[in-house]
Amino acid sequence: MDNREKEIFLLKVSAALTVAFAFAGVAVAVLTDSMSLLLDGLYGVADMIISIAAVFVVRKIHAPPDNKYHFGYAKLEPFLTGLNGTLILCLCGCTILTSVQDIIHPEPVRHLYLIIVYSFISMLICVFFGVYMRRCGRVWRSEVLLVDSHLWVTEAIISAAICLAFGFGLLTGKSETWEKYTNYIDPVTCILISFFLISQPARIIWGSFKDMIDACPADDIRGRIAGFLEGICKEHGLESVEWMRLRKAGRRLFLTVCFNAPGDQDNKTLSGVRDEIIRKIKLAEQSEMDVCIVFSEKA
Repeated sequence: MDNREKEIFLLKVSAALTVAFAFAGVAVAVLTDSMSLLLDGLYGVADMIISIAAVFVVRKIHAPPDNKYHFGYAKLEPFLTGLNGTLILCLCGCTILTSVQDIIHPEPVRHLYLIIVYSFISMLICVFFGVYMRRCGRVWRSEVLLVDSHLWVTEAIISAAICLAFGFGLLTGKSETWEKYTNYIDPVTCILISFFLISQPARIIWGSFKDMIDACPADDIRGRIAGFLEGICKEHGLESVEWMRLRKAGRRLFLTVCFNAPGDQDNKTLSGVRDEIIRKIKLAEQSEMDVCIVFSEKA
């Protein structure tokens, strides 16, 4: 089983677990009348949609270019991650509005023990699976897995916050002084979780947007490739790099570079140099990369 098949299998496992968590979270939320758990469950529903779509996307982005898509399907990856961020952002906004209404008109939450036990078990499973997905995503250089791992870790943080908040509510509910404030724990916790979540989808959307409009990748990627190209010039007797164009779409890099070549080298020699440079660049980056090299004679 190659890395792509392993990635697809892991995404299928993620989708199956997400479906289970989504239905369980919504069911427990309805049973206990908890907005925090409902947010957790709806977050799982959004993750479920993305996880199922990710299985299709990972298969498609590896497909070769065709007559309709001359540059392949690499942009499906940032499109999917951007959609994921947008869903979470909208969910957080709606949840904040609903929680404010619950603060104005507080309602008691039932079955606190059930909420605490469910959120604790959810936290443990999400932590272990999220950390494992993050490790696999880094090894396989998969942005889909990395984004999905962030969702699992975030889900674990949400579950931990719910567990602690309602554990505190269970303790304070036994005190006559603090009992009247326990009804506010659920909406306040929900608002705090929503504000915590908002920063993550905002970063995801911004990164996906830059990939969609062909923005130049991060400075470390650009600097690494520029330094490598300078070494290529010295190794193959080329005068300099005249210009370089670099863009990124998900895990795939697209590089077009023009070298100033000496006038005494014929086309056959330059063609061999081009093939060797492309091979070395792809080997050095160890990632999916489209490379186009052209030569010009310096006047």
